[in-house]
Amino acid sequence: MADDLAAGTTAVSYQSEYVSPSVPALLSLLGSLGFVGNVCMVHAIAAHRKMRTVPNLLILNIAVACQVYLLLPVPFYVGRLFNSLWDVPNGLCKFEAYLAAVAGYVSVFALTVLSWDRHEVLSLPKEARHKETSYAMASSQAMAMWLGAAVLALPSLVFGKVDFIAGVCRFSTKPDETSIKQGFEILRFLIGYAFPLIIMASYYLKIAVNVYCGTDAKRFPDPSDATVSLVRDRERLTVTALIVSVFFTVCWLPYFSYFMLLAYFAQWSQALRDAALIMPIVNMCLTSWLVFAVSSRHRECLCSGWRSSKD
Repeated sequence: MADDLAAGTTAVSYQSEYVSPSVPALLSLLGSLGFVGNVCMVHAIAAHRKMRTVPNLLILNIAVACQVYLLLPVPFYVGRLFNSLWDVPNGLCKFEAYLAAVAGYVSVFALTVLSWDRHEVLSLPKEARHKETSYAMASSQAMAMWLGAAVLALPSLVFGKVDFIAGVCRFSTKPDETSIKQGFEILRFLIGYAFPLIIMASYYLKIAVNVYCGTDAKRFPDPSDATVSLVRDRERLTVTALIVSVFFTVCWLPYFSYFMLLAYFAQWSQALRDAALIMPIVNMCLTSWLVFAVSSRHRECLCSGWRSSKD
C-alpha cells in the first residue's frame, strides 16, 4: 500500500455485496446504447440547418454532457462492479470525479435554460420570434454553462478521493473536517439539483397556466396556418423538454439523497447506494433516446440522415 501511494496509485477494496455479472453487463449495454444515442442526437441537430434553433442547441449540449459522462465515469463504475479493487492513479480518480460533476452541472443548467426559453416563446409569441433566432446568444449561454460547470466542479478535482466504504471516487476530506464535507454536499445539492428544479417547475407551471387559461385568440393572434403550426410545434417541443426534465429529476434524486445521508449520518443502504450510482447512468444513457421517442421532428431528422448516408 505504501508503495502504491508513493507512486500516486491507490489500491483499496471497499465493502459491497455480491453483484451478479448481469448487472455490469446490462450497464455496459446501456452505456453502448447511450453512446450511439448521443452521437445520433448530435448528428440529427448539427447536420440539419432547420434544427439549429435555441432549444435544439440546448438539447445538443445535454447530449454532449451525457457523452462526457459515458466516456469515463461509467466505464470506471462498471469496472468496479467486476473488481472491487481500485488500482488506478489518484489523478485519474480526481479527473473522473471532475468530469462527472461537470456533466451533471451542464445537464441541469441546460434543462433550466430550456425551461426559460420555452416559457418565453409560449408566453410572449411576438417577441419570441426574435428570441428564437438569437442563435448567437444561445451559443454564449452554452459556453457560460460549460464554464460555470467547470468552475463549480473544481472541488471534486482538488479533493476527489476514493471512498473506502462506498467504493466511489468523490469529494473527501479528513475526519476532522466533516463540516466542510457537509457544506460542500449542501451547496452541490442546491446548485446542481434543488434550485434548478425549482426554477424549472415555476416556468413549466406558468406555461401550463397560460396554455390552460389562454384562449385561441391569445395563443394565435395571427390565425394563419403558419402561425398555428409554429405555436403547435413550440408546444410539442415544450412537452419534450418537460418529459426530459422529469426524467432527470427522478434519476438524480437517489444520487443526491445518498451523498447527503453519507455526509450527515454516515449511514446508507446497499439499495440506495446502487440506485445512486446506477440511476444517473440510466439518465445519461437514455436521455437522447427519450427525445427521439417523444419528438417526431428529431426522429425525422435522424431518419433522413440515415437515408442520405445510404444514398
